[in-house]
Amino acid sequence: MTLLELGSGTSTVWYAKRTKSTTSIEDHAEWADQVTVMVMDLPNVDLRRVASMSEGLDTLAGDQFDVVIVDHTDTPELTRVDAIRALKDRVGIVVLDDSDRVAYLEADAVLAGWSRKRFVSLRATPFQATETTIYRRPADGETVVGPAV
Repeated sequence: MTLLELGSGTSTVWYAKRTKSTTSIEDHAEWADQVTVMVMDLPNVDLRRVASMSEGLDTLAGDQFDVVIVDHTDTPELTRVDAIRALKDRVGIVVLDDSDRVAYLEADAVLAGWSRKRFVSLRATPFQATETTIYRRPADGETVVGPAV
């Protein structure tokens, strides 16, 4: 599968070992330097260092991906919901980290008609519960009934 990751890190290495290709966009220069070292032996990683996430999305042109992981830091120019809105027609699965945040509730409306499954886990720092939601585009002719599957 092809994967797009908005916000890179140790997860980039994990994903790259399990995907055909991993494209990761990172807008924090110092962190990008660290991640570059982590992925230097992984030929299927395309780590894109950009000035902003919105610039990073511009570098994708019309690229299609099987999965997008939305886990970047929000900015006034591009929130996680904005990114989902921009990418929804080019992906089959959207993984939204921290989906329990009030700012991300709109994602359900943006991806109306997609099936969704929510997962709750514990974050180490700060120690608290957090939620991740996986949205799946319906197959041709498929109708999603109910709020979640």
